[in-house]
Amino acid sequence: MKTNNNIMKTTYIFMGLFALLAVYLIGYILTQGKKDINNTYNKRQSLLAEKIVRGTIYSKDDQVLAISKNDEEGNEYRYYPYNELFCHVVGSYDKGQYGLELAYNFDLLTTGESIIEEVIAEINGEKLKGNSIKTTLDIDLQAACLAALGDYEGSVVLLDATNGDVLAMVSKPLYNPNEIALLWDDIKTSDEGILVNRATQGLYPPGSTFKLFTLGEYIDSHKKSYLDYSYECEGTIQFVDFSMSCSNKKAHGTLNLTDAFANSCNCTFVNIGTMIDASVLNKYCKDKLFNSELPLDIAHNMSQITLSNSDSEFIKSQTVIGQGETLVTPIHLCMVMSSIVNEGTLMKPRLVTEIIDCYGNSIKKFKPTKYKELYTEEEAATLKTYLREVVTNGTAYRLNQEKIFVYGKTGTAQISTPGKADSWFVGGIETNDGSKYAIAVVLENVNENTSPSIVVTKEIIKALDK
Repeated sequence: MKTNNNIMKTTYIFMGLFALLAVYLIGYILTQGKKDINNTYNKRQSLLAEKIVRGTIYSKDDQVLAISKNDEEGNEYRYYPYNELFCHVVGSYDKGQYGLELAYNFDLLTTGESIIEEVIAEINGEKLKGNSIKTTLDIDLQAACLAALGDYEGSVVLLDATNGDVLAMVSKPLYNPNEIALLWDDIKTSDEGILVNRATQGLYPPGSTFKLFTLGEYIDSHKKSYLDYSYECEGTIQFVDFSMSCSNKKAHGTLNLTDAFANSCNCTFVNIGTMIDASVLNKYCKDKLFNSELPLDIAHNMSQITLSNSDSEFIKSQTVIGQGETLVTPIHLCMVMSSIVNEGTLMKPRLVTEIIDCYGNSIKKFKPTKYKELYTEEEAATLKTYLREVVTNGTAYRLNQEKIFVYGKTGTAQISTPGKADSWFVGGIETNDGSKYAIAVVLENVNENTSPSIVVTKEIIKALDK
């Protein structure tokens, strides 16, 4: 009897361990399996590719953005009908995977064909057809953003603020994914970072676009008195060991908070910085997704801010006007702006709306998803008022027009090259048909005293107005 009891105990222990292992494997498959298979070092990709024809990637209106074809010798290859237009966001498959080709590698190499068809294909030595994905990308808007960039390097991100759809995502310099094998040696030796998606992976000093966060934290900490703020700008503000100046040392005179933001007065915001607790500003920025992973399908970097009360006055002064060690990605600033456009609610950026099997059936849909309340409705409305003043009476006055409601913030971020800067515009666009967009434009290495991001944004607005 005792022996039987020991056997039963041992049996229960092994059954328990087996159950735990099963739970672990199920959890792994659901949470990590797809991610690990999408890893370019996973050899299972090659095994899947030997048995399954990689699925097609479609635009939002069902145009083919990437498709698998066979050459005259029967060799399978990946074809991109729009050449370089979607090279970073859709990505490429040869020489490693990038963009959506990597993020949805598992889905594109998964088949929806029946068991019987799998058996028949195995007998005939044929491949199965992989599932396809439908994206949120708008071909006309993508082309308009690229055309607006012209000869500039940088990026444009355009989001539908109400549902999070990524309508356009352009990064320059470009490459043609159809020719990546031929270009590979040049790409490897280039220092331009051609394969880097600047919209999600590019880290830039934000310049005066950061004043949105300085303003927001100041209002948050001075709810009863911020409307009474006043400052006399003389063009330069002097500290013990250093001084800070407005652009061209322009003296703005007496400014309230609205005028200071609209005219992007450095001296005013440096003065505001002396009244802000550095650790509190750091936390405020953390709440606005700095130093945080973003809810994105494709590869991205985190925006970075490091600020504490132990930092010098110089570092604090640099930080509050968007210089210093602070770095941001265009997609991050676009997401923050999107939440302001959407009354404080940030929708999760969505690049793919559904997965489709080889019969055209939708097997999985990705609905718009609320990600986080970045602002209260009241906070968003207040900031929108300040951002609107930038367009009506401030540095982005060239974007003011009757038919479309535009608001945002300009930025000129100094870089290491003398006389050169990165030019920013981040903002919201509301059209007469009720559509609401968020946009982020950054142009690299432009002349310091110019604002070409405004010109680029204006061209994109024309495309939205059609």
